[in-house]
Amino acid sequence: IAGDWSSDVCSSDLFPSHDTKMIEMALECLSPVEQKVIYIRYGIHTGYPLSLANAADVVGISRERARQIEAIALQKMREHLQTLGINPEDVS
Repeated sequence: IAGDWSSDVCSSDLFPSHDTKMIEMALECLSPVEQKVIYIRYGIHTGYPLSLANAADVVGISRERARQIEAIALQKMREHLQTLGINPEDVS
């Protein structure tokens, strides 16, 4: 999970099922708000990513707060994968 991963991050057409499973495992460590921001921002399961401003509007928070939550959530996901023995750079 590099800083900017693909907008279709969990699309089964684009990534092997093991990558999807790793991303789903990483998402489990997030709070509901963090999950919502990440799902909406990157279009997980929908294939329709939103801009940071649009994602913030959907969640009902400021763009800056959405940016902060996204940064925290991505770091948590990287750390969670590392605790599972998975190199975050190996996940698309």
